[in-house]
Amino acid sequence: MDNKAYERLRPHVGALVWDEARKCVGVLMAVGAFRSPQVPADAASPPPLAYIRPPAGGCEWTTELEAVSVLPPTEALLAKVRCKNEQSTGDQYGRRG
Repeated sequence: MDNKAYERLRPHVGALVWDEARKCVGVLMAVGAFRSPQVPADAASPPPLAYIRPPAGGCEWTTELEAVSVLPPTEALLAKVRCKNEQSTGDQYGRRG
């Protein structure tokens, strides 16, 4: 399967994904819609949100599900290697301890 085919796949929980809004890689943790209690019940449904965290762990963030795509296998492998390298230095941002 080529890279374009992977871009059309629907991301699943646990997958390494690309967040187009933040221009970064993360792990998809959940998908859901958040409705503020202040929004009337008859208002339009909010768009689904993707809950993503950095591959090496850290603070989760949200983005619209439309901005998330599955990483192709080669990109996923590079992200996993990058994550292991960051863990070996003791810092998720690549700084030495």
